[in-house]
Amino acid sequence: MVLVGFILVQVFYHIAAIIGFRLLAKGFLEPLSMATLLFFGVMYIISMWKIKKRQQGQQQQEELKT
Repeated sequence: MVLVGFILVQVFYHIAAIIGFRLLAKGFLEPLSMATLLFFGVMYIISMWKIKKRQQGQQQQEELKT
C-alpha cells in the first residue's frame, strides 16, 4: 500500500511538472515523495525483521521437540 502511494505521488509530481506547476511539483510533491519512499523503506525493514524473528522462534520450537 505504501509503495502504491509512492507511485501515485510520483505520477502527480510528473503531471504537475508537465503542466507547469513547478512550485507544487518541487515544493510539495517532491518532498512528499521522498517521505513516502522513506516510510516504505522503514515499513519493509520492520516487516522483514518480524518475519525473521518468527522464523527463529519456529526453529527454536522444532529444536526443542527433537
